[in-house]
Amino acid sequence: MKIRSVTYAGTIVKRDGSAPGTLAQVAFSGRSNVGKSSLINTLLQRTRSKIAHVSATPGKTQALNFYEVNEDFYLVDLPGYGYARVPENIREAWGDLIDWYLGESNSVRGVVHLVD
Repeated sequence: MKIRSVTYAGTIVKRDGSAPGTLAQVAFSGRSNVGKSSLINTLLQRTRSKIAHVSATPGKTQALNFYEVNEDFYLVDLPGYGYARVPENIREAWGDLIDWYLGESNSVRGVVHLVD
């Protein structure tokens, strides 16, 4: 697939948030620091000017981040699970947010689960 356009489309930080639009969504899940954001950047051919923020610190992605591709669909960067340098209640809130998103969204067409 040729990547013609990529834009940051928005973020959901709480369960009462809503997706930036009604396009189909593909979510990326996995443990903290498994490479979800890096894979999104690679798939979007953004290895130099990254669109998804990456860090060596586990737990940098703390919300659902939506990236619109070719005005056709969204790639969604989910917070990681497992170890992160944040309080346990924050990690639990991320888990609740992910469960809510995957259970309630009618636009999720697939989940890519990364394992290292």
